[in-house]
Amino acid sequence: SAASLNAWSAIGSAILAVVSDSTRLSASMPNVLQVTIPSGSGTVGFRNSGYFDIQVNSQWTYTASFYYRFPSIFPTSSLSATVQLASTTGHVFASATATLSSTGIWTQVKVSLKPALSASNISNVFRVTLNDASLSSRINFNLSSLFPPTWQNQVNGIRRAIAEVLADLKQPLFFRFLGGNNLEGQTTATRWEWNIALDPPFKGPVRKRDWIYINTDSLCFYEYCVWIKFMGTEPIMGICAGYSLGRTALPQAQLAQYMEQARRWIEFVVDSTNTSGGALRASLDHLEHLKLNYVGVGNEDFSGSYFYRWNSFVSTLQADPPNIRSLARSYYNRLVLNPRVRSYGTHIYRNPCTPHHQFICQIPEQGGTTFFEGKSACISTILTNVRDFAGQLTHPLMQGSISQAAFIIGLERNADIVFVASYTPLLGHATQHRWTPNPITIDSRTVIRSSGCYIQQMPSVNHGYIYLLSTPASTSGVLFWPIVKESSSVTFVKVVNGGPSAIASFKILIQPKGSANDSNTPYDPTLVTPQTSAVATSRTFTVSASAMNPSEASIPLT
Repeated sequence: SAASLNAWSAIGSAILAVVSDSTRLSASMPNVLQVTIPSGSGTVGFRNSGYFDIQVNSQWTYTASFYYRFPSIFPTSSLSATVQLASTTGHVFASATATLSSTGIWTQVKVSLKPALSASNISNVFRVTLNDASLSSRINFNLSSLFPPTWQNQVNGIRRAIAEVLADLKQPLFFRFLGGNNLEGQTTATRWEWNIALDPPFKGPVRKRDWIYINTDSLCFYEYCVWIKFMGTEPIMGICAGYSLGRTALPQAQLAQYMEQARRWIEFVVDSTNTSGGALRASLDHLEHLKLNYVGVGNEDFSGSYFYRWNSFVSTLQADPPNIRSLARSYYNRLVLNPRVRSYGTHIYRNPCTPHHQFICQIPEQGGTTFFEGKSACISTILTNVRDFAGQLTHPLMQGSISQAAFIIGLERNADIVFVASYTPLLGHATQHRWTPNPITIDSRTVIRSSGCYIQQMPSVNHGYIYLLSTPASTSGVLFWPIVKESSSVTFVKVVNGGPSAIASFKILIQPKGSANDSNTPYDPTLVTPQTSAVATSRTFTVSASAMNPSEASIPLT
């Protein structure tokens, strides 16, 4: 169908079609791009416009690759191919040649592309042309790939600019994987499976992801492990607990294989190389194990069957290794769970104009039980239902970020109960997205830090280890602060003013400047940025806590 050729187009008189190939590159890739070369064609080929455009940067060296095979006998022994980065108007930025041998087996071509100059826009293509293709024939192609330099030059790794933004912001201090609904699948048969996701991209099965589109898991478990190690962050692992988004739960008698799969996954991450799990990790050139302290059992698992699945999984997993704490991913006050829950993972969504005091952490201490605020965000203008897509924000508003900051301060003041928290989701494409708003917005060229991103930076960069009691200079109900001590010589005072007027009280360490409805967008990516100023301090000191521009009207709520 035409949809199968989305982003692909022919060069010259070539004819493109997506067909099934009986000789598969892998069991998971039955279909191929078939290029038919009419007799007397001259130069023909195909082009691809990338994942919503391609940035061409002359300072980068790109790695391009594809697999090919001739499904029938070719009249000559070989054919010359040219691999290029080019504009949509035909200007060539980089070029390399390769020889395609007339063979019926799948063969990989890999070349380096170094642009002579940068493109003025991102409307560019990756293209392959077949030179002197004057004889009628067909060639099948599969798994075409184009990679710019990755962070730490990791093979099949993460885009460098994204990783650098996270590193610059000292984020994340932890990394939850596999995250959210991607873990469970619409059915247990389509759940994410760690051992299958270890396979190279062309071996692992393509599965239907939870939110409509296809997920190849090409960037997945192993790549995350390497990235976690490079970033110096700590993982929080999520395991499927026998419940799917289709609201079906496995009976207790069928849980054994899922518990064993989870146990082997943990073994792969934490064991030494003299065990089967550690040896498998070492065989993938990842010798060092990861520090793993927390494992989340399920995700938003509000089924009444959670009590027996929690019991089965935790009873099985807590003995090996014994120092990992299981996180319950269900209602923290509705089910009686055994073994006793020591830590919960909870989610909170609000609208930007929620009264600030409602964002202060109000989770009661329950005999040493702690909480992971795994998802929190200001996402919608709909007061009665923040998940209503009709009111969903595209980018974080300054107004919402201030509310989020007040919430984070509440978490920090209750750090004995809430041990870690995160904004979800962290990344989103500028135009091709399923969930908004996101603290970091990306497209093929740019990485945009929102006001929400800077708000996440505040506690991450300026976190202490001892909470100090303090007396407020104002009881207006819109001023929030913690005072935390990092060392004998460093104390952090962080203030959030959610009101319309300035308040003279505390030192401001990070002061994002902007009006209530301001957002950092692709059209104005630096509208809201942190402003830094020095202040003289002593045992008692006064500083004005700036407010959002009071002349700005609040966004309409319905």
